[in-house]
Amino acid sequence: MILSVANLKGGVGKTTLCYHLAYLFTRKNFRTLLIDIDPQGNLTSCYLSTPPDTSNHVKRLFENEIPIPIKINENLHLVASSIELSKHESQIKLESYFKLKAYLELPEVRKKWNVVLIDTPPALNIFTSNALIVSQYVLCIVDPGDFAILGYKEVKDIIFDVVKRLILMPNL
Repeated sequence: MILSVANLKGGVGKTTLCYHLAYLFTRKNFRTLLIDIDPQGNLTSCYLSTPPDTSNHVKRLFENEIPIPIKINENLHLVASSIELSKHESQIKLESYFKLKAYLELPEVRKKWNVVLIDTPPALNIFTSNALIVSQYVLCIVDPGDFAILGYKEVKDIIFDVVKRLILMPNL
């Protein structure tokens, strides 16, 4: 299962929910991979007290390299993030929208994890697009504020647009 936690509004609890879902899945002995694709790197900060090594960084996907997940415990691994990820947004190319999909389709990655949880940034950018393209499920966090509800509506429209495009271009 690949699940992204998304909303275009910040501060609604995406990272917190990802963190707690990871805990619940690993308690049930699901091999879980966390992917922090948010340049803020807050999910990474929940697990690491120092910046991640470049070999463990999600930015490697956008450099045509494979990140090495950090072992948090027996059932939990993390592909980390930090502010360095922001640099890659300016180098957008069409194939960049499928970097995460290509990574998660690698046989050695696909076979290893039961659950992949993706923490997304509060923006519609290349990183959120990568997460939505590869996800089987999207959990959109909404608090009762107007901006979070508006963010949900935008995410919903984007998801439908992504699904429509993927149906029209199934070989991507």
